[in-house]
Amino acid sequence: LVALQPDDWPVGGAAQRRTAERALRRALDARPSATHVLYTEDDIDLALDIADWLPALCALDAPATLYVTGDIHYPPSIRGQLFARRPVSAGIIPLERLERWYGTLAVLLPRWLAEAVLCWESGELGWDTQLQRFLVAHDIPLYVTVPNLVQHRGVPTVASPAGGRERSATFGVPLKRELPAAAARATGEGRVRLPERRRD
Repeated sequence: LVALQPDDWPVGGAAQRRTAERALRRALDARPSATHVLYTEDDIDLALDIADWLPALCALDAPATLYVTGDIHYPPSIRGQLFARRPVSAGIIPLERLERWYGTLAVLLPRWLAEAVLCWESGELGWDTQLQRFLVAHDIPLYVTVPNLVQHRGVPTVASPAGGRERSATFGVPLKRELPAAAARATGEGRVRLPERRRD
């Protein structure tokens, strides 16, 4: 499903959040049996093997981002591999420094969480900040795929006529393990543990 911002809406955070929430509500209403929502913005490139990762990501029953900018949200082992330009260990890992995370270029949300976020108010204008505040307030971890499965294209948009400059540090990098086996191992061997999920 595609949601376009109406031409008569102003450009900015409030309209971006309103458009995002309208898209999520349409998706949930149109697919009442769907267990997850993959929300993406339109200025992205997708990894060719993204479909191979989806079963493991859905099995988490937790929110996951398929893109982060820079390297601050990775553990020291991943940051060290990137700095040394070595092959990166593939997998699904908890995102670090959630309080500094922003940017919902591509997020996979369990249905229960998407519905809960839509019924909660942070007072923030942007959709990414609304989601981040919800996760922090409810102590819900956000996971990230290594490598990222989405890259920011940096093309001109209504909100950024010059094109965004931020990029993923792990999209398309050489990997230490074959895929999609690494994604399957993330849940198949019990390496991912979630706290009891919260619905309030």
